Amino acid sequence: MLGLWGATALVTGGMVGAGILVLPSMMAMFGTWSIVGWVLTAFMAYSIATIFGRLSKHFKGGAGPIHYIADTFGGQYGYLVAWGYATALCFSGSLIATALGNYALPLIGCSVDCVPAWTIGYGFIVLLFLLNMVSAGSANALLVALTALKVVFFIDIAFFGCMNFRNYVAHFGPATDVLQSASMAMFAFLGIEFAATASSSIKNPEKNVMLATKLGLLFSTIAFIGVHCAVLFTLPDASASSKPVYDTAAILFGSYPWLATAFGLIAVISCISTLNGVVVVQANNMKNMADKSWLPKVLATKTKQGFPWKGAFVFCIAAFLIMFSNMFDKKTMITMANSLVAIMYLVSCLVDIKKMGWDVYNIMALISAFLILYNVNALMLGMMIGVYVSGYIVKIISNKIYSRRKK
Repeated sequence: MLGLWGATALVTGGMVGAGILVLPSMMAMFGTWSIVGWVLTAFMAYSIATIFGRLSKHFKGGAGPIHYIADTFGGQYGYLVAWGYATALCFSGSLIATALGNYALPLIGCSVDCVPAWTIGYGFIVLLFLLNMVSAGSANALLVALTALKVVFFIDIAFFGCMNFRNYVAHFGPATDVLQSASMAMFAFLGIEFAATASSSIKNPEKNVMLATKLGLLFSTIAFIGVHCAVLFTLPDASASSKPVYDTAAILFGSYPWLATAFGLIAVISCISTLNGVVVVQANNMKNMADKSWLPKVLATKTKQGFPWKGAFVFCIAAFLIMFSNMFDKKTMITMANSLVAIMYLVSCLVDIKKMGWDVYNIMALISAFLILYNVNALMLGMMIGVYVSGYIVKIISNKIYSRRKK
């Protein structure tokens, strides 16, 4: 069971990781508006965090958003949202693992021409799965330690990088770039729901879910805005970099190559921490669906230390298929992950409105959920519909198998 700091590390570790390591280069095209986008996204995330904190108090002992939605609107809606969330975790976990590989390659003196970045990242998915299998307690301790280390790393980058603001020339594009950058930046904040999703594994969830979510959001927001500004102020052509934070560290600490390498290593550690959070939350998400008989009961199987390993194993397989197929680019994976999680945020807001009535927080959260969907085009919408249709088919097959076994 996770205490307050363990839950805070789960939230912070889930957010502060691959998102801030890859987004600065992708958002650099929006120029100075990208900074405004980060600030707007932070307000969006705060409103959503408030909703999850309130719902965790109202639905005591529940299994996070799945329980909130199923209890309010029915199991069918709860399952489809949970299925979409599971798919989003597969996409985000795959992207995190690939980013890990990109940052690890320079440290071992290789390039993507000799070793595909995803193979290194996937190796760490397997290692984290095995670590949680052997000792979930050790994995939790590792999560807290790595989270503290990477927060210090990002704050250092932000502090030294932001000193270059005098050399930066502000440039603005269309005002709509604020919305585009905010929608994209939300990928970094995915994980704000981790404490709520894993509430069944957190001590005193009625109190600690709310506090851990807001503390995690505070630490993450400082790191995100600071690091993005550091990259923007320091890196001449940030949009062309596949590892913008490492390249920024190399410029800032060019006189001390070992220090830049150390920061590159910590960037890898940061991805490992976030990836571990994804493994843990996905395992709990699959377990929650199995507990409600939406998926085969076997997925709820736990180790002696309480880790639902079969759900995590399914994630390992899904991540391999996504990464090996090489069908999706970074922007597609980010948009898919954002959009599917936004649906969960949106329905959770509706739960809060139905239970608590309208107020400024759920109105802000509702608007925020729609803003996250800003970058969804017709192709993305078709893919999302495909995800939910496939989930419905899986549930039908699962129910038939379950009913046969009961007979």
